[in-house]
Amino acid sequence: MLVLLAQAPHPGAPPPSEAPPEAATPAPVRPEDFTLSEPGGPAHQGTLPSDFAIAPPAPGSFTVGAKDSGFDLAPIPVASFNSDTGFGVGLVLLAYVYAKDYRPYQHGLTAQFFATTTGFQGHYITWDAPHLLGPVRVEAHLEFHKDPYAPYYGPGNHTFPGQSLQGPDRFFGYTNTWTWDWIRFRVKPLGDEAPLTLYAGYQYRYYWITPYAGSSLALESPNGVTGGRNGAAVAGVLWDTRDDEQNTHSGFLVQLAGRMARHQTGSEFSYQGVTFGTRIFFSLWTPRLVLALHGLADHLWGDVPFWEWNQVGGISSVEGLGGLDTVRGVPRNRYGGNTKVYGNVELRWATVEIPWGPAPLQIGLSAFYDTGRVWHPGQANGTFFDASQWHSGAGGGLRLMRRAAVIRADFGVDLETRRTGIYIAFGQLF
Repeated sequence: MLVLLAQAPHPGAPPPSEAPPEAATPAPVRPEDFTLSEPGGPAHQGTLPSDFAIAPPAPGSFTVGAKDSGFDLAPIPVASFNSDTGFGVGLVLLAYVYAKDYRPYQHGLTAQFFATTTGFQGHYITWDAPHLLGPVRVEAHLEFHKDPYAPYYGPGNHTFPGQSLQGPDRFFGYTNTWTWDWIRFRVKPLGDEAPLTLYAGYQYRYYWITPYAGSSLALESPNGVTGGRNGAAVAGVLWDTRDDEQNTHSGFLVQLAGRMARHQTGSEFSYQGVTFGTRIFFSLWTPRLVLALHGLADHLWGDVPFWEWNQVGGISSVEGLGGLDTVRGVPRNRYGGNTKVYGNVELRWATVEIPWGPAPLQIGLSAFYDTGRVWHPGQANGTFFDASQWHSGAGGGLRLMRRAAVIRADFGVDLETRRTGIYIAFGQLF
């Protein structure tokens, strides 16, 4: 709710209609006028219930003018909850440096400090320079995580049926500390208004892993159990016609991405992967009722370390299969393997609209169905179209929406085990 409140009009500011156009003074661009996600990515990243990244708004998504100089700083307290990582609190700092002829800003900086009641920590800082190299946008990111009970169930689509990590679980859990650092270059070769985006970059992760004695991870000792270096080159292409990145009513996004890890890229493991995903949005009779569809496939091959079994590539990295970012209701990272496929269907209805300055506050409801499955070499994977091979969750949720800010609260049920999950986070799932 604090994000929504940050976007309220300044007290005493006259409505836009009270000043004639020729006398109006352009208002400064404020941090809340920007979306808080990467194009093609959700507002949260990885395991954190409330991760942010900086991105400029879509053209025409706001009407205030741009600053030619100056500095903006916006501290945002964060509170969230989900059934896999517990209650979390933290602080997000958004900072922007403005300069003449640099739009939407010359430099942007995001920093987050975050921890949960289960001992999970996630801290990062992201720098964004949209015009550092002319038309090439440059982004860089430093991140640190610590998870005292990261889940490990082994590879395959049917591991430990009916069981899952429960709190401080030393059989399915292990201690995982890691860094995730990357730099990325993005360009729109057909112009800023065109839907095509190309990007390339480099990411580096280092893992410190400690299995608990007698745990599933200690007993199986998969590739990468001692941790180590994992550097990879990444590249991808996006085709994006959505009317709004954060709260889409119509349009679609298609992404194709690849990653490659070699000793030459600073990795102890040599493997490669491809990711394909699409998101499609339809307004049903009114923009306040939206049918949203999402599908994604991720495939790895080579000397793949076990921690990559639950990572999905693309312009934003999320965990799966199971949990906040993929199949709600199913426990976090419940199924992992070299190949992952999942899909989501949501019906989003903005039921109530409350006037709030130049942009209304919308209160909405959603209903969703998530499903997915994995494949892994040497495992009994089953056939693709066998319904019993797919792990599904269904449920509903509440949405608070204003401009780019979206707060969602979802309740999901694992349709196999009847386990329930609650998730409170920023941003739509997709």
